[in-house]
Amino acid sequence: MSGLSRNLLSTAVYSCSAWIAFFAVELCFFIGPELFQNPDMTIMSWQWLAIVKLATAYASAGILLGAAARLFLWLVGLRDHGVAHYSFCAVVPLILVFSANLVRLWTLPESEYFALIIGAALAFAFAAALRWPPWKRVFLPFSGPFTVSLSLLIFPWIDRDIRGPNHSTWARIGLPLIVLITILAGASLKGRLRPGLASSPLAAAITASVVFGALASVSEIRGTSSNLPDSPSASSGQPNILLITLDTVRADHLSVYGYERDTTPNLREFARGATVYAHAVATSDFTLPAHASMFTGLYPAWHGARYSRTSKPGLQPLAPRHTTLAEVLRSHGYWTAESAANYAFLGPWTGLTKGFGVSDWTRPVQHGRSDDRFYLLPHVLDLPGINSTFFERNYRKATDITASGQKLLARAKANEKPFFLFLNYMDAHSPYVPGPPFENRFAENSAPAPSVARNERRLDILSYQVNSGRRTLRPREALFLMSHYDEGIAAEDAALGSLFEDLRRLGLFDNTMIVVTSDHGEGFVEHGVLGHRVGSVYETHLHVPLLIKYPKQQTAARNDLLVSQVDIMPTILDCAGIPMPVASPGRSVQRLNNMLAHPVFAESLGVERDTKFHGWRRAIFDDRMKLIDSPAGAPELYNLEADPDERNNLYTPGNPRAQQLLESLETWFASAPRESAKPKALDKSTLESLKSLGYVQ
Repeated sequence: MSGLSRNLLSTAVYSCSAWIAFFAVELCFFIGPELFQNPDMTIMSWQWLAIVKLATAYASAGILLGAAARLFLWLVGLRDHGVAHYSFCAVVPLILVFSANLVRLWTLPESEYFALIIGAALAFAFAAALRWPPWKRVFLPFSGPFTVSLSLLIFPWIDRDIRGPNHSTWARIGLPLIVLITILAGASLKGRLRPGLASSPLAAAITASVVFGALASVSEIRGTSSNLPDSPSASSGQPNILLITLDTVRADHLSVYGYERDTTPNLREFARGATVYAHAVATSDFTLPAHASMFTGLYPAWHGARYSRTSKPGLQPLAPRHTTLAEVLRSHGYWTAESAANYAFLGPWTGLTKGFGVSDWTRPVQHGRSDDRFYLLPHVLDLPGINSTFFERNYRKATDITASGQKLLARAKANEKPFFLFLNYMDAHSPYVPGPPFENRFAENSAPAPSVARNERRLDILSYQVNSGRRTLRPREALFLMSHYDEGIAAEDAALGSLFEDLRRLGLFDNTMIVVTSDHGEGFVEHGVLGHRVGSVYETHLHVPLLIKYPKQQTAARNDLLVSQVDIMPTILDCAGIPMPVASPGRSVQRLNNMLAHPVFAESLGVERDTKFHGWRRAIFDDRMKLIDSPAGAPELYNLEADPDERNNLYTPGNPRAQQLLESLETWFASAPRESAKPKALDKSTLESLKSLGYVQ
């Protein structure tokens, strides 16, 4: 082997270890505070696969840039095989790339100027050490990959992670300076005691392994939490209850409801022994009020749980005076548990967790913060070939929720009590990233739309632009997003298939009432809006699936009468033989065939700013007629039997049917008891949760 080849091989080993060490420090700084500050965060198994892929990208960059640096030294006559040369080739390109990134981001915060100065000083010192032996003895101990990485990142990292009124000059400069001096002093001492160890590739690899191992250990201890003492004994023979919500799933995108794409083969099989409700209506186009309706049997105007998005975001949780479904079932001896992917609007701060004895609020640690661009990690995520959309996913996958549900089912069976288990899936929610094996299952048949990024932050910006009229979503772009949305539904369906199999394996399926539904739908500009929580009361947002397998049911049934989310709590309690604790506009749909049809209602507050729909919008459904009212213009009237897409507005001022529906809608709203509570200020943790899902900028 020639001298240059030996040099390049040794340099590759040093450079690879240096860049992996830098990645380990970045990763620890990037997600360490998130794990420390958020006990519910963990590194999911699929995120570890992402970490391995990222580490490979860093290692590859190190090998290539290290080889280029070594070739440069060879060409200028510096052909020594010493540790100083290998260290130079390993860390100086790293320093230059880090510094170039900061220069590209100009203008910089004060802390990042310090990082630039430190990088320039280290690069100069290591270059000088190649020429002058006295400098080599002084600066070689500082060339260790972890020493260099910590020195570059310490100022901006401390500056970005110390916030609030105590963000003083001491916190910005004094503290990181002391930490930097400590790092350099430690490296110098280690260099004197064990010369050459600081820059040893083996030492760097061992240290990186320790860092990754520590992160893995922290993740392993996260899990479920017990909130309440044991429930009282239940009556014998009561059925188990499993309530499943598929976040953001509209009924017309399920093949079990006739959709042309086979998105739900498992639900179609499930429906062979269940009742399909063809005309289920959501009470709102948003998670919080819709779930509150399911959990209380009340319309949003009655229960008052909502989210107000203004310049100072506020949250109005479910008022304590309202009794939830879980509380009622628990008081009658049920073992209650939940596992939800939508941590932002189903978390404890909403009031919807009341009555659950066990909660699993695990969520993925965040990989994609946009405000810390001094890291190389966010830029590596943007490289071609790196599937950053999947890496940056902010909520658990369907397989994660099912795995959690299976563990809870095993605990429920061991308790020998009837159970109430609530599971929430979120794969169909933006940014529509189902991951393998569902990625591109349907999108491969639609034209790609490079202008549409499936990234929560960027997609939220796109939704704002479309909904405010600043941008038009082209048909190809809408089809692209819709295809990935359908893939998310397919991912949920596959996970449900595994869950149902586990119920059968445990011998729980027959005596379990299983309710599968959704909180609201999603718009793909059919009525000029993209997404949800936009003030829409059109069918794209309100027509939701509802499938119920009653205990011992084995044959298929279909019901074509109007039902609402306010009917879910009365139906579950009726099946369990428990009376409703308070009067409710809902009714049990188990006996709906023997009842007269009655109108159902929906409302939306338009929580987004600057959208097509301003203020409140309300809708009344009476049989297959629907009227929409709002302060922004004339009412709208649709015959959903003849016009399910709501394209032909039948409203005229003299239309007697429209007048009758409008009067009924006004009477209904006037009869609703008003919640007097003002929106609650969001704490920092809740605000960060909302930001991570794109609800707050």
